[in-house]
Parts: sequence; structure tokens; C-alpha cells
Amino acid sequence: MCVRGRDLLYEFCGQWSIPYKNCGKIIVATSRDQICVLDSYARQAINNGVDDLVWLDRKAIYELEPEIEGVAGLLSPSTGIIDSHSFILKLPTITQNNGGVVAFD
Repeated sequence: MCVRGRDLLYEFCGQWSIPYKNCGKIIVATSRDQICVLDSYARQAINNGVDDLVWLDRKAIYELEPEIEGVAGLLSPSTGIIDSHSFILKLPTITQNNGGVVAFD
């Protein structure tokens, strides 16, 4: 559901003019003993249908984000952020426009 939900959310934001940015995310191992944790994340991601993770070494991390110190990393290029305030404010309007009723308090 993670991958499908991400795609639907980006589509929704585009349709309703909700600001978002597909900016990616780096999950960083700051020591060698944390690399096995990244490996478990990568395996779980594959099991969940995520197919775009990229392994990064120290140099690649630095090239993307010079302020990050890490020995290894996983880049998730399709991860993004949305303007959650705009998203929440848009939901009552969409609900009402589709015949729903919004009751506060």
C-alpha cells in the first residue's frame, strides 16, 4: 500500500493544487554496524514493492548532502513531502463538493 498510496497522494495533490515536492530521502548509517539495519530496510522495502532504492557510499552521500556524515545510505528518490496544512484544509471542501457533510466539534 505504501507505493500505491504515494502515487495516489502525488496525483491527488496535483489535481487539487496542494503543494508537494518529490525531493527524495536518504536513510543514513552513521557507523558500520548500522549497515545491517539499512540492509533490513532495503529487504523490507523490496517485499513491500519499493523498487527504486539506491545504495550510497560515503562519497555519494556527501555529493548529495554535504552536511551529512554517514558510512552508507539508502536513497529513496520517490519519497516526498506535502503541505499538510493545505491538504487538511482542502478535505472539507472536497467532501462538501461531493455531497458529504462535515461536522466540527
